[in-house]
Amino acid sequence: MKNYYTSAHLIKVKRKGGDAWQGVLRHQQPNPNYVPDPREPMQQRKNLGRKPNPNYVPDPREPSQRNKHITKDVRKTFPPDLVKTKTQANAALTAWHAQKEQEHATPDASMCVSDYVEQYIASRERMGTITPSTSRDYRGVSRYLKYGGDRAIAHIALRDLTPRDVELWEGALLAKGLSGTTTLKAHRLIKLVCRYAFEIGDVPVTPVRGFKAPSLSVGKPNALDAEGRKKLMIELAQMEPEPVTIAAYLALYLGLRRGEICALTWGNVDLEGVHWQDANEQGAKIRISQAFGMAKGGQYLKEPKTASGRRVVSITGGLRDVLEEYRKRKWAQWCDAMQRLEIVPTRAAFDQLFVIGHLDGTPYNIDLLSHHWIELAKRLKLKGTEGKRVTLHDLRHTFATSAVTRGGDVASVSANLGHAQVSTTLNMYTSRDTAAQRETNALVASDLDNAQAGKVLPFNRQATGTEG
Repeated sequence: MKNYYTSAHLIKVKRKGGDAWQGVLRHQQPNPNYVPDPREPMQQRKNLGRKPNPNYVPDPREPSQRNKHITKDVRKTFPPDLVKTKTQANAALTAWHAQKEQEHATPDASMCVSDYVEQYIASRERMGTITPSTSRDYRGVSRYLKYGGDRAIAHIALRDLTPRDVELWEGALLAKGLSGTTTLKAHRLIKLVCRYAFEIGDVPVTPVRGFKAPSLSVGKPNALDAEGRKKLMIELAQMEPEPVTIAAYLALYLGLRRGEICALTWGNVDLEGVHWQDANEQGAKIRISQAFGMAKGGQYLKEPKTASGRRVVSITGGLRDVLEEYRKRKWAQWCDAMQRLEIVPTRAAFDQLFVIGHLDGTPYNIDLLSHHWIELAKRLKLKGTEGKRVTLHDLRHTFATSAVTRGGDVASVSANLGHAQVSTTLNMYTSRDTAAQRETNALVASDLDNAQAGKVLPFNRQATGTEG
């Protein structure tokens, strides 16, 4: 979104009490006297190269009628007793400029869709109602408003936007080859902005009211199937523990996100089964209380998106042994580094370190972690259920799929993943496992075969979780 003021500068003005600094903001506005050029394009140029244009016709308009926009200045004189030096004047000008820009930052339905969306994001940032990572995601998605060729909606005035425009645009995104998930994100953003415009009275009715996303909007997870899980676990067992392998274990065993893995500290890893006041679980466990997000300036530490994201999950199986071995190694390395610095190592100080972070206390970069995982997945030739290379986040899908298809309670799986709604777990984080499907079909076939032979098996109500 362009600034309202095109330039800002300082001048010195003479006053009776002494010179003072004055700020000048320049902006453009429509010229009320503007008259379109009545001449044909071939008549407007006076010369064609070095030769006179034989078709040239002088502009019949008055000078005041020729410019579509006119430039206006807004001035403010700063108090000379408070603003004395040029440095102080520049600071005052910057603050005044920001204030005046904010006055013109209120979204207006006459704006084109892309400008209105940017104003919406900027206003949410100023109010602190969205996190930096969310605003980064919104801006990333907003570029798709310009996609779709002549069906793009970026340059349509918001008040002129129709459901048909949105429908054609989203269809064009899919036709262009964008994934269903990406199209869904674009759909949700424009729907959110239109609802906001309706609520503040900028439009009489939201253009996407009751409008559903395209049927291909939800992409299928690319989880590892049983053979893929077996292959990965065998390979991991043969590797030296390092950040990318520990991250893979945490994603596979617990379904953690990459931002949660990078933000996990040793103080939130309980391998001895001590009592935590915020956890009923008495055995080995991990507490998820923070995560790293990505913003324009890089990664930053944040709290979970929802209350469900703050959780405690139990450590079972081989994960405990892996973390125990890795902690011993990191503790030895850290103690050695502290002794070289002549600092007494303590457990309390060690607990502040990030599990897959560096010995100096700095965290592991989440994008670098993804890059290292991609290299590992390429080397191992890991493909998921959709035939694509498995990403680190796909290991989270793998956890959910494995848990649900093996009979895990969906509500418990959802809680471990930190989802606010169970439907999110079922709709987004489970994928088709053909081996599990065969097992399920075999169980049903066996039951029906026994019934046909007169061997009716008792109905297990507890397994289904229903009463009728």
